[in-house]
Amino acid sequence: MPLELPNLDDRDFEALLQSALKRIQDDLNTDWNDLTPGDPGVVLLEAFAYLTEQLLYRLNRLPDKAYVAFLRLLGVNLNPPTAAWVKLKFWHTSAPSDAQKKRRPPLVPPGTRVTISTSGASQPPVFVTTREIRVPWECLDEASGMEVEAVHCELVEESLGESQGVPGQMFKVGQPPIVARMGNPLDLALGVEVTGKESTTKDWQDQQKTRRFRIWKEVEHFAGQPPDAEVYRVDRQAGIIEFAPAARVSWQSDPQADKTESVRTLAGVPTAGRQIRIWYPRGGGEGGNLPAKSLNTILPAQGQPSLRGLSVSNPKPARGGLNAETLENALVRGPQQIHSLERAVTPRDFELLALRPPSLL
Repeated sequence: MPLELPNLDDRDFEALLQSALKRIQDDLNTDWNDLTPGDPGVVLLEAFAYLTEQLLYRLNRLPDKAYVAFLRLLGVNLNPPTAAWVKLKFWHTSAPSDAQKKRRPPLVPPGTRVTISTSGASQPPVFVTTREIRVPWECLDEASGMEVEAVHCELVEESLGESQGVPGQMFKVGQPPIVARMGNPLDLALGVEVTGKESTTKDWQDQQKTRRFRIWKEVEHFAGQPPDAEVYRVDRQAGIIEFAPAARVSWQSDPQADKTESVRTLAGVPTAGRQIRIWYPRGGGEGGNLPAKSLNTILPAQGQPSLRGLSVSNPKPARGGLNAETLENALVRGPQQIHSLERAVTPRDFELLALRPPSLL
């Protein structure tokens, strides 16, 4: 039988009022005998009963708040919105000329934005392609068009500021929430600036070619991480980035802890003065679950070649979009997530892991 959250005080307005009236009649030595609703004294009692009822309502919310606080301590956060995905097809609106045939077919770069007809839509949903494709000159209709996957989101690049070089730093993105993990190149990426001597060919270089950034890894928690691990945590729903804090760790229980130190960082900390930059998809939600043939407009993008002469459509519906998780659902999901302990031992553990969305694995 589940444990029921108790009401710390279950009296309502009527019970509070009747209790006050009974107290006047039984315990007070007074000539006050007019206890009808129109009496000024009764009006004051009703006002205090109403205010007390509101205080009790707030008081009874305390168990829920404590429950949420405990779930946060255990690492359970609200799931962010999930982005819908769809297969788009690009083709040429007309047959190419002889001069065009001598040139390479046009390139549709990754990040190309496609939307519905904007007539009557204040904020139409936008889908972004996940990779580049070339559209051969022979593609003259939807049936022969080139196919590419696209997801419902908007791509954002931001500077989070400079690192202070201390453990436990936290930053917040400017346009939360961040879409749940998608498993494609548009996923969240966070880079910490590196110097020329530290840089490798794997580091990312900005468009001005003045800074290079080392891409750090997103983790669920900092437990078991090496002291220099380049990792961070993210609450996608709130848009909060967290770097490893410092803690006193007993070397008897942690072989990685230095026996000469009582306090250490749980993972790497960005060097002081280094810029932190983030690239992330925002948006998602059920608004991206669109019917077939609805995505038909290519949006121009600054710095990208013009795609005039190309048509686009989605032969099948876009699907998979989910809104951000509600608190009520998190209170139900939290205990189920905790029970698996990230290990599949019993058949029930395997069932729970199989049912979890990819964004939580």
